[in-house]
Amino acid sequence: MADWNDARFQEHHLIGQGAYGEVYRCYATQFDSIVAVKRIQYESKSDGLPSVILREISVLKELDHPNVVRLLDVIEEPNGVKLVFEYLNCDLSKLIIKDVSMKSHLIKNFLFQILLGVSYCHSQKILHRDLKPENLLLDLQTNKIKIADFGHTRTFDTALPEYSIDVTTVHYKAPELLLSTRQSTTAVDIWSVGCIFAEMVMGKRLFPGSVDFIVLRKIIRIFDVPSEEEWKGVTAACLELLSDKTLPPHKYDLTDLVSGLEPEGLNLLSRMLCFLPSERITACEALKHQYFEGLQPSQ
Repeated sequence: MADWNDARFQEHHLIGQGAYGEVYRCYATQFDSIVAVKRIQYESKSDGLPSVILREISVLKELDHPNVVRLLDVIEEPNGVKLVFEYLNCDLSKLIIKDVSMKSHLIKNFLFQILLGVSYCHSQKILHRDLKPENLLLDLQTNKIKIADFGHTRTFDTALPEYSIDVTTVHYKAPELLLSTRQSTTAVDIWSVGCIFAEMVMGKRLFPGSVDFIVLRKIIRIFDVPSEEEWKGVTAACLELLSDKTLPPHKYDLTDLVSGLEPEGLNLLSRMLCFLPSERITACEALKHQYFEGLQPSQ
């Protein structure tokens, strides 16, 4: 996919490669600016574009928010399509690796912006379903952060449908998704944001693990499993997933794992990371939390 033959783009450099194509940093004469171009080729002409790409195009054409990445253009080609995005020079995962001891004011700034973007998506009836540091793009000069990669999004209305569960990356996957209960509500995004919040504070993942049962075990070691009155069938669902069919004992407190977090931040984090989806704070509520007192939205 190296051959361009497109005068609209100059100085193109490969910056990423994913399941559906390559991403290039280019100068776009049309916009007189640096852009990111995702090039996707058809697997076969009869199949057309993958559903995740069609979904991303459809969603991003409708969204308009400072904390959501902008899709500038869609260019159809004989063998595929170019998606032209605004260019941001980093993502949150790279910054966490580079700056393990991230300053508290920067964490607060980033979290507020993430919640602004998530709150907007939810107000537009959009579940992102794959929030993770790699999908949060950054401008290192302005510290602006934007949500990207909308290929796994779903729309919802007052009657939330049951969606497929194998979407969210395992480290950021809410308990209800790990347990295959198919409860895709806005709460699944809030759990992911809570995991990202903790990761910024800790400099590492809160729930490391390569498969669902390992992550669930780590969650249960911090949070108590709800009672059957609160969540019918939850114990059986946990035992079904865990390899040794026993619930691990409570071992850690969230306070111990994020020891550098101020009390107000710990309170907000604990309200995001509730085992019961119905008990999690909403994005709109989180933006009004005391943790953000004194923070200006433009900071």
